[in-house]
Amino acid sequence: METNKFLKEFAIQDYITLGYLYLVILGVVNIVIYYTGFNINIFDYIAITDILLAPINMLFLSYEYTAMIIIVIGIISYLLKFVFLGINKLTEKIADEFSKPLKKIVYQPMIVFIILFSYKFLVLSIDMGHRVSSKVKNRTYKLNTTLTFVDNTKKDVYVIATTSMYLFYVEKGEDIVTIVPIVGNVRAVKEIKD
Repeated sequence: METNKFLKEFAIQDYITLGYLYLVILGVVNIVIYYTGFNINIFDYIAITDILLAPINMLFLSYEYTAMIIIVIGIISYLLKFVFLGINKLTEKIADEFSKPLKKIVYQPMIVFIILFSYKFLVLSIDMGHRVSSKVKNRTYKLNTTLTFVDNTKKDVYVIATTSMYLFYVEKGEDIVTIVPIVGNVRAVKEIKD
């Protein structure tokens, strides 16, 4: 198989680069899914640093999601290892019986892991975006932040997200997202504790 031969020639840094590129793409998809629920074209408000840090940000969106993804994917990957070992043994038997060259399954567990991880991550991204946008539309959110602006006015708001340059929030009783540049507008951000 040419693909397997090609992948075997990769060094560890090539795999790390491909893995990071995969996570960046997933992170960008997550950002787009999340902000689409608010009818915001996020590409107008993000910088390259937001895109490059997307993989790290997506892992820490929610500790429950991160733990669930790691546990579920770990268990599935562990179980798939045994499934594919069984398939390899079966293909060896079939190849021996028919005297055909053996084609081993080498990268299927990795491909299945990537597909399962992508699926689980996208489902969680859609769910999180839908939950937050429905809270805003139904006005069932709790104010979670006190913003102090440069003119010393304060507002209690529901912050839905931030980028490196912008703050996205909803004011009390509103269902419209306000987007404010952080630099030159916001002096302090303080979390409201229950």
